[in-house]
Amino acid sequence: MMDEQFSAIIEKDEEILTLKDNLVLVEMSYFSPPINLYDILFQLQLKGYKPVLAHPERYNSYHTNFQNYYKLKRAGCLFQLNLLSLTEQYGKYVQKTAEKLLKENMYDFVGTDTHHQNHLQLLEKVGTKKNFKNIEQLMLNTKQFLK
Repeated sequence: MMDEQFSAIIEKDEEILTLKDNLVLVEMSYFSPPINLYDILFQLQLKGYKPVLAHPERYNSYHTNFQNYYKLKRAGCLFQLNLLSLTEQYGKYVQKTAEKLLKENMYDFVGTDTHHQNHLQLLEKVGTKKNFKNIEQLMLNTKQFLK
């Protein structure tokens, strides 16, 4: 979670859990990004990390200004799609945003964020041929970083 504590961890050079190639999965409040968001992303990159923003489609404050997504990408942030966002699990705005980000090829990776049986059942709805075609490359990208 990108918050004050996370900023302190970066500043103190404490160890951060990473995936292959120093990828760091990060998230923020769904309602408003941290005031120093771009500073956090910059500091991470200065330390050699590559930030991957989990489920960017779920950040409500960005739904009304899509330019924020482009700005995050320009700031070096990679995006991870939550597959459940392609359903109405988190609401129609989240679903529409996920579809738009996907259409514009802004995602780099994919995840499921499944926590219980209902989520697994919802994933079946995502398993269409059309969706597979749209996320196939994301699945391959994700697979290579989990080895």
